[in-house]
Amino acid sequence: MEIWPIDFDKTLKEISEWHDQWKEERFGSDSLNPREKDGQTRGTWRYHNKTSDGRYLYGVAEGESLNDEKADSDKVLELLVRIKNINDRLKGKGLSQHLQWKEREQLKGEREGLYKEFLDEVQADIVKQQQKPQQIPPELSTPEAKLYLDKAIKLGLMDSNYKWLKGLQMLACFAYEMSKRLKLGKGERISWKPFETLFSVERNKLRLNKNDIEKSGQVPKENYLIDKVFE
Repeated sequence: MEIWPIDFDKTLKEISEWHDQWKEERFGSDSLNPREKDGQTRGTWRYHNKTSDGRYLYGVAEGESLNDEKADSDKVLELLVRIKNINDRLKGKGLSQHLQWKEREQLKGEREGLYKEFLDEVQADIVKQQQKPQQIPPELSTPEAKLYLDKAIKLGLMDSNYKWLKGLQMLACFAYEMSKRLKLGKGERISWKPFETLFSVERNKLRLNKNDIEKSGQVPKENYLIDKVFE
């Protein structure tokens, strides 16, 4: 998606829309709060306690990876708003008098620091995707494994370059089920490493996301697509 230049001139609504798109691409559609779009309800109360039928309850959903994810999302939005406020001041919006040159230089320095933090956060996944493994891990190169991967591509869970498109919780469910089907782990254990390698995911991130799902009892909204892969 488009990364705005440091001196972007955007409204709060445009920033909110960009943030929703970025969040959906990075964490999956379940990361959005429920909303109506094209006649359908999208998103869930993923970061909050929920009733058994998915309605909002007051309180924070438990799980370290979930709360890390929410903090990362809030950080990006806060950085964009702070940069916007500086840009507005540098353009003279809402000011009763001009800024002195020293004030302008201080604001520009602060803006550069905020923009660097913003780029570090939003480009992290792009860098990982560019550092793709040269080949599929051996454990995922068998005919049965390739069958599952091909079905996942056709169902829109990933693209043909093995870029996952549905968020970490969905990927954790996919890796968990595929590891069991292929008997990759010893006994009842799940082998996460082949999937961390193929999809360029930080070590233990998938395991933590799966643990959070089991604690909350709430599976991702589009989990039925993973069931279709293994039908």
